[in-house]
Amino acid sequence: MAETMHLSRAEYGRIYHQVFGKAASREACQEGWRRWQNVFAENPAIVLHPRDTPVPTHHASDYWIFATTGPLRFLARVNEAQLSELPEMWLAFSRTEAGAKLLAAGGGQDDRERARDFVHKTLVDGFVLDPNIGPAIATAIAWLLSTNRPGLQLRLRASTLHAMRASLLASAMASTLRCSRFLAVSIQRLSP
Repeated sequence: MAETMHLSRAEYGRIYHQVFGKAASREACQEGWRRWQNVFAENPAIVLHPRDTPVPTHHASDYWIFATTGPLRFLARVNEAQLSELPEMWLAFSRTEAGAKLLAAGGGQDDRERARDFVHKTLVDGFVLDPNIGPAIATAIAWLLSTNRPGLQLRLRASTLHAMRASLLASAMASTLRCSRFLAVSIQRLSP
């Protein structure tokens, strides 16, 4: 999945001000731009794993969790066994003092709107590699997907059914996020 992302400073500024408004400080926009320059230089994906454990090696049953806004992309890899734990991890994060503070600053009328706002704004602001916020973005995406419709759960399926479900989830997430800019989110199985 390694590919080079290209974004001019002016284009980033337009995206930033669309999300944060014209009143957003120039310094905050410049800090976001600097964070994205680091992401572009490394082009990494974060790997979700339990704290105090080594980063697991890539496995064919791993999943990708990603979100995009224009050329900006968040990308995380998670082991199949940990995937079902992510929605609860989001709820735990949102109950912490730091999580509650971040969510309260964003806005939104309900938990889903606040989670969508969190994903969107932290993505645009370039916090995708932050050791605390990056995993929180992934858990928010998983929580949004798992609470999208009654009965929809993140379950493992046979490969054909899984591919169909991933496609449906990507479409559902794009409509669920309801942003004026396209924000696509999906969970996909890695190719061996």
